[in-house]
Amino acid sequence: MNQAVTKREKYFFYFVLVDIIFAPYFPWLAITFSQLFVFGWFMLEGYKQAPPREVTAYRWLLILVAASTALSPLWLPPGQEGFYFFDNIKRALNFGISISYYFYFLHYLRRIELKMWKWVFAMIVYIGLWAYIFYMDSSLFFRLKTLFNPRDSLMLMMDEHTGVFRFNFIWTDPNNVGYALVGLLAYLLIDIRTPKVVIAIAVLLAAFSTILIMSAGTLISAAIVLPLALLVRFRRNHEARSVLMTIVLAFLVIQIGSRYSRALFGSDLGTAAIERLQQKEEVGDDRPTIWKNLVLAKNPLTHMVLGEGENLFVEEELYFPHSGHLMLFYGYGMIVYVLYMFLIFRKVPGVSWADYLPVMAFLLCFTINVGIGEMKFCGIMSLLVAYQRLLPTQQKPQPVLAS
Repeated sequence: MNQAVTKREKYFFYFVLVDIIFAPYFPWLAITFSQLFVFGWFMLEGYKQAPPREVTAYRWLLILVAASTALSPLWLPPGQEGFYFFDNIKRALNFGISISYYFYFLHYLRRIELKMWKWVFAMIVYIGLWAYIFYMDSSLFFRLKTLFNPRDSLMLMMDEHTGVFRFNFIWTDPNNVGYALVGLLAYLLIDIRTPKVVIAIAVLLAAFSTILIMSAGTLISAAIVLPLALLVRFRRNHEARSVLMTIVLAFLVIQIGSRYSRALFGSDLGTAAIERLQQKEEVGDDRPTIWKNLVLAKNPLTHMVLGEGENLFVEEELYFPHSGHLMLFYGYGMIVYVLYMFLIFRKVPGVSWADYLPVMAFLLCFTINVGIGEMKFCGIMSLLVAYQRLLPTQQKPQPVLAS
């Protein structure tokens, strides 16, 4: 039986949502305002309400992450132990704490009714608003971005081939924004409660933002996930009138998009986006080669139990694995990797592959871009993971609000 939700709990729940979707990062650290409170909730109370197997997995994960981080100076190049050991500690804390968002949403989505499509749409609109500012006045965007994410490095936004800045919303990595957009749009498509006009607006805003993000991985993710999500929507809504209306709206979206895309692609940013994608094909950002070189350089058998911390070095040079699988495996060991996949990315019984599609976009990001170093990315992903896992038990959570 659901316990009553106090007003304070409900207000805090919406504070967490607003924080991970709309609010700026903390001024002096790249952390969210809510993450320490959510982690504290789990440590004091949340673990009692969570599935026991998942709590046990989370505890072992935290222990092994702490052990790997404590021993990480043994793997660091001479003379660089101090800086990178401290950075490993920060990254380990962020990684460990980020998982508590999943437990928080899993608990409260059982008790608080949430019209998910409205929050998802609001985030897409919010990203689109920032993208518009970036497109119209990049200097204004940078001034506002300094207020929302003062720890952001502008160099992460600059494309190495074109020298043009990429749109990264109020986050840090532009690629993370792109994959998140694909997951959010996939959710709107598979939820038949989402109005068709909302979907049309969301598609236009997401397409506009994606062009400015300039991420080839985002386009690959969209090509895989979104056609499947659209097929799911058609299968779930058999009314001829609804299908006809969807086709009409799709036609209007294409017409409107083609009208304004000429101006966008003719701009400096649009030209840079096209050049970047072409150069990706020619010179390449060869992920398989990066992954192969890391596996050849580091013996997987030495990382079965513990890893060497998130900062990985090959021949005394900092090496970016460009894969969450390899980052967790070599950074914290195989056991942590398996535990994390169990907690976040497993498909639970009763959840259809159709309902798993939004999470698949985040899994693709994890596979070819890591993603989980961005706390807001983890928060949004945790929200969608928790929501889809509750679908088999209750299609519509029954709220109980205490007076």
